[in-house]
Amino acid sequence: MASNITRVNFLKSVVGKKKRISTVKGYFGGTNRSAISSFNLRRPVELVSLSHSLSASIAENPLDDTIDLGIYVNGPGYVDSETGELHGYGEDWSKISKLGASMLGLGQGNMDDNADEMVEMFRDLEKIIDPNTKIYISGYSRGGVSAAKSSPLIKEMLSGNEMFTKIFDPVAGPLDQAVQNVSGTNTLVQYSLDNNLPFFWATPVVGAGLIILARGGHSTMARGKFGRLGNLDVLDPGVHIEHNNGALERIEKDAAIKILESLHDAGGTYPEVPSDTSRYKEIIQAIKHMKYSS
Repeated sequence: MASNITRVNFLKSVVGKKKRISTVKGYFGGTNRSAISSFNLRRPVELVSLSHSLSASIAENPLDDTIDLGIYVNGPGYVDSETGELHGYGEDWSKISKLGASMLGLGQGNMDDNADEMVEMFRDLEKIIDPNTKIYISGYSRGGVSAAKSSPLIKEMLSGNEMFTKIFDPVAGPLDQAVQNVSGTNTLVQYSLDNNLPFFWATPVVGAGLIILARGGHSTMARGKFGRLGNLDVLDPGVHIEHNNGALERIEKDAAIKILESLHDAGGTYPEVPSDTSRYKEIIQAIKHMKYSS
């Protein structure tokens, strides 16, 4: 169970270490999942709860006398099995609030609230990190949408710091089909070609420098294939497609769009809706508006 302290006390404990902050890694969990389980992370030994929505950890690096910070924002609808608290609500929640969070992404602890929590945490950290601190943001599913919402704001705040964002199969749900713009950030977006969750269309994330078209369903990338694909931030900018054998190949944008159009012509994974949207059309939109140097 995470211990509870105030954000001020957490910052004091970081400063009290009297060590340079090497990295800050922020994680957004998917619907009904914690940030830690969404990425198969090892639970930090000293995990502290700073609010109903956000937890943090400090890890010391004895080899270079620095520390790493972890910031964890659980997904909408996540209930802590130890405390019984609903993400964003604490102990004060009902079946209706749980249903609204899980199915529709509404209520406290929604995608916008989660993004705001992360941004505010970095606003506090801005005072104690230096220009050499590296920033990593990762988000899965609805957490991927929160990552897309928060990354440009964090980058604007810490423009001199190296920062890399990984967004895995971003979906917002049936009530939110808004385009997310990550222009000006160093962002990788992975889309699943085999996601068949009804009414959870892909969220178009425009302005990314690297897009991966991966095989497997919605949950396989972040929780399983995430590790198998290795160090994704060393891939060249552009579009990479995963073959059936698991190998990644970089292909031209036009070639990727043709592949997606052929999948759409075959019926796609979603029924059409009045707004004429589908998983593949949304991904095509993201690819068309990528920003990178060849």
